Amino acid sequence: MSRSSSHSSWKTNKLVSRFFQYLILTIIVVLMFVPIVMLVFGALKTRGELIAHPYTVPIPPRWENITGILKTPIFWDLLRNSLFVMFIVTIAVVVICSLAAFVFARMEFRAKGLAFNLFTLGLMFPINVAILPVYFVLRQMDLIDNLWGVIIVQTAFQLSGNIMILRGFFTAIPAELQDAAYIDGCTTFDFFWRILLPLARPAL
Repeated sequence: MSRSSSHSSWKTNKLVSRFFQYLILTIIVVLMFVPIVMLVFGALKTRGELIAHPYTVPIPPRWENITGILKTPIFWDLLRNSLFVMFIVTIAVVVICSLAAFVFARMEFRAKGLAFNLFTLGLMFPINVAILPVYFVLRQMDLIDNLWGVIIVQTAFQLSGNIMILRGFFTAIPAELQDAAYIDGCTTFDFFWRILLPLARPAL
């Protein structure tokens, strides 16, 4: 009898715990979607309606706001530029950070700790703080009003955090796996390309 009562109590506690977990997750999801919903509502209102009633459902929805933007040629130019920058920055960050993280996680060399600490110092300087000296450097490089200037800056300021993340994942992969790969004839780059990167796919 006591065993069944304890099992029932354990099941009740589990259900209560599960209920509060889902409740907290639901609240978080709602809070994250509220700004998106407000953005959509605001896009379907006139400026006066948005100022007078910012939190109400647009009745009637002003679909001409969106169609008017889509018919503007400059919108597609801006979208193309944004996609180009996003694509190049993503590839550059993944390639550079994965290579650097592999070096810091799997190879030994002099001043390794110092070099890694220099990368971690980059987390202390967000792009908003460094925007003025970055502007001066880009002006000297003649990259003002140039997409490659944006790409270089975005890539540089993404390196520190992503190298730390990937280094943690690379370090967690057992060293015995690397030894076995070397015994099977893999070079260092083969181990990195054929074994380490597929195992670190979630981090990538």
